[in-house]
Amino acid sequence: MKSFFASQKAALLDEAQAIVDRYEATGQRLTAADKAKVEGLVAQASGYRDRIKKIEDGETLRASMEVGHAHQEEAKKMTTTETKTSFSDAVIGAGFHYKHMPSVSLSAVAALGGKANVFPAVTDWNRTEPVTVSLGQDTRFLYPNLQIQDAGDAGSIQDFKQSARTLVGTVKRALDATSDKAHVDSTLAIVNEALSQFAITVDDVPNQLFESVGNLRGFLDQEARFQIQVALDSHVVSQIAAAGPAFGNTGADMITKIRNAIGEMRTLGANPDIVAINATDAAALDLLTDAGGYIFSTRRAGDASPLFDLKLVEMPGSTPPYVIDSRMLGVLYLGRMDFAVDPFTGFRKNLSTLRAETKALLHVRNIQGARRIASA
Repeated sequence: MKSFFASQKAALLDEAQAIVDRYEATGQRLTAADKAKVEGLVAQASGYRDRIKKIEDGETLRASMEVGHAHQEEAKKMTTTETKTSFSDAVIGAGFHYKHMPSVSLSAVAALGGKANVFPAVTDWNRTEPVTVSLGQDTRFLYPNLQIQDAGDAGSIQDFKQSARTLVGTVKRALDATSDKAHVDSTLAIVNEALSQFAITVDDVPNQLFESVGNLRGFLDQEARFQIQVALDSHVVSQIAAAGPAFGNTGADMITKIRNAIGEMRTLGANPDIVAINATDAAALDLLTDAGGYIFSTRRAGDASPLFDLKLVEMPGSTPPYVIDSRMLGVLYLGRMDFAVDPFTGFRKNLSTLRAETKALLHVRNIQGARRIASA
């Protein structure tokens, strides 16, 4: 518990310091809102500091009362001697104090009396370290291949987006011409887009599991992180589709369709570097044949990548293939990912809740950086 309080205190102080550092780096003064936030974080950290102090006081008291309790070591030996001590002696000896340490853990044998086990059960002999066996996770994601930027604590992003370009007049002209020179009319619009929260909880985790299996918390973190990654990748594909990319399906096979899509995108100034393709189309691409047999090597799956200098990214589901210029398309903004365990809400039932959350947004800057391989 002491280490948990210490980690929470450190996290709160780090968050407060990060806010202050951000303002110091720009030479600005804290806004009233951020000043109040910093003060609130420091106040919460002070609460954890007080809890840690109470625990440390209890530890000091327990250490001072351990003299004369050498019989506790004897109770650990495999004997048949009955342990006799009063319940109050055992509780006080464990460091109990109604103010400084109102919760203690101690041996039930020492507190209640009884006989120690003469010999452990056969199933307890020489046990191996437990291993967590998890279900498989399909981690074929598109989002790690895009441009990613740290969003920090921002709740929205802002861009100037060009939506039109018109050339008026002729660029080439005679040396002695006196007419108006050509000029470009460009349409720019300011775009403000909010980030979304991606959050998941793993509920009703027995506290004993955290203590019994050393890698269980990491396993649960991984489970929560995986669910956020799945939702994040779905968000990326949805954002691209919602922006209305151009589409085309010209070609007799997937190789021809991809190459034609590259040509169409290059006429718009794009230089695609990714082809995102579903598992069915990826398999069909790997298994394309000509008169000489399979076009690509069959030593391993995905040997069709790279194709025309495009990295082939295989995705789950039935999303139609996309040819993407990751630099032109936009930026995936990711905030800080937080993990926390709440051991208090389910305190009466010895249950904890694990929470993982982050903020994210795929901001499509130029949809000409993507082309869908489809007939519509």
